[in-house]
Amino acid sequence: MLWIACPSEKATRKDEVAWIIDRTRRNISNRTQTCIISTYRTIVKEDLSNLITEKSVLYAEIVHNVVSGSSGERIFEINDQILDISVFLSQLMQSAKKSRIPLDIILHNFSALIHNLGDEDMYRLVTYKAPEFNESANLILFIHPKSHIEWVWQKFKSLAREVIEIKGAKT
Repeated sequence: MLWIACPSEKATRKDEVAWIIDRTRRNISNRTQTCIISTYRTIVKEDLSNLITEKSVLYAEIVHNVVSGSSGERIFEINDQILDISVFLSQLMQSAKKSRIPLDIILHNFSALIHNLGDEDMYRLVTYKAPEFNESANLILFIHPKSHIEWVWQKFKSLAREVIEIKGAKT
């Protein structure tokens, strides 16, 4: 299923990371795999405390001008080209299907990809991949609506089964 995580106006990057950590910990206790994908290092491995050491957690960075591949055990670098991103998502889905273990893919700051690669291409990627997601596999896109013109935000929002609001920490 496709979900959108939408930070509230008061939410900070710290709140977003806290949500990802909480979701990942719940997944670990529910025996669900989690792949955390960071675009342009908007979050880094060190933000995720010791979660990266868990066998059911993968971490990937989408960065500019790299050769896509593994850079360590369960750690990957993906070139910021649509084909590279698409292939990586397909490999994750195939692996999860083969192992019969549920999977959450959390793509942090999908907005950055929309801005850098274009809303039309990213929309095509999501709609092309959407049929691969089902009850045992989720794609969670972090989108910052205020960084997009309204119709771009609405276009992606209409694809989502649910929009999850990430609230800011209470002070």
